[in-house]
Amino acid sequence: MATFIVLFYCLLFTQNVNAFLLDDKTTPSQNVVAAHQYSALMGLLTDEMKARKHLEEVVTQLNTEVISKTLNITNNLGQANLIIADLQTKLQNMENKLEQSVQQQKMENAALHQSVSSLQKVNSIIQRNNSFIQQQYSMLLQNYSTLQVEHDDFKNKLIKHENKSIEMATEITAFKTDIQTLKHQVLTLTTNQSARGRDFLALYNQTLEFRSDIARDILNLSSHSNDSIDELFNHLQNAHGTTYVRWSRKQCPDENNTETVYSGYTGGGSYNDYGAAPEPVCLPLDPDFNKTSDGHYASIHGAEFDSNFFASDSAHQDIPCAVCRVQQASSVIMIPGKNICYTGWNMEYNGYLSTNAYNEHGASSYICIDIEPEYVTGGSTWKHDGKLFYEVVAKCGSLHCPPYHNDYPMTCVVCSK
Repeated sequence: MATFIVLFYCLLFTQNVNAFLLDDKTTPSQNVVAAHQYSALMGLLTDEMKARKHLEEVVTQLNTEVISKTLNITNNLGQANLIIADLQTKLQNMENKLEQSVQQQKMENAALHQSVSSLQKVNSIIQRNNSFIQQQYSMLLQNYSTLQVEHDDFKNKLIKHENKSIEMATEITAFKTDIQTLKHQVLTLTTNQSARGRDFLALYNQTLEFRSDIARDILNLSSHSNDSIDELFNHLQNAHGTTYVRWSRKQCPDENNTETVYSGYTGGGSYNDYGAAPEPVCLPLDPDFNKTSDGHYASIHGAEFDSNFFASDSAHQDIPCAVCRVQQASSVIMIPGKNICYTGWNMEYNGYLSTNAYNEHGASSYICIDIEPEYVTGGSTWKHDGKLFYEVVAKCGSLHCPPYHNDYPMTCVVCSK
């Protein structure tokens, strides 16, 4: 590159020299130069021509190289275009294959998702069936245990029956001997029967006469006895009846000729006392006392609800009660887990089963809280150490489910007959 610049400046200088020598406006006096200056100029001109020739050769060589390299670049560019086209074709094919693969993968994923959903449904069904089979198996085990106990009882009863059969065989033998004796006695009695028959006929005639006398007396007394019979019937009706307690209500129901004996407060032992009495009582509103002091060994408290289960505002409300008498009934039962009576029984009232909490110290019986509870007036505040009542829920396990359901509140009904 430096050589090319030098040659360029030489060419430019030579053109300026030619212009100086060929200028026709220069005067002859001025064109006269020394011989040595002319020789120097000719030498420069010769050198310039050599340099120009050399420059032309260099330019020609450079042009040849440029053309060669341009051809090589063109050829390489064609090959590169072919390679690029081929690569683009391959890239397009790869993109098509990739798109097809993606579509196929999506389809496979969708099919796999459907298969997974189907397997999950099948697994859920299998789990439910397994749970049901386990319950059935548990019930079969319980039934097997029951049957085994019944089988043992039956074997023991069979052994007892066999022993009784042996005893009966011995007794039958003795009876045969007694029969022979009785036959002899019957024969003797037959002989005496004819004589007694005559006596019986006479006695029968006397009985007919006595019946005639009784009939006359009844006719005479019938007009005077109607009032006495009605009084006796009413007395028998009033003497017939039974009682029960209606918990959480102040009055007894009006149905079934039920009367209220008295109303009161529900009382019992403290929920936290180990020795508390389990069953609640209905305390009257007008108590009587004989003494004013005691030894403080046992106590009775009021009772209250400890939750809002029985009504929206039942928590800490004191519980009333009513003692009821059913005149035309002889039996009263409380049926847990039912809200209607069985056929042939009359419903007194229904509600929810209740008792003390399982984690408290004091024992408590189950009672039936009325479905529409009432409260003691002024008894809505928390009182410590009282008798508490909570709702009762079913617990599966030893209790068969179904027909019972885990954590379902237990109903109850009081029936009379």
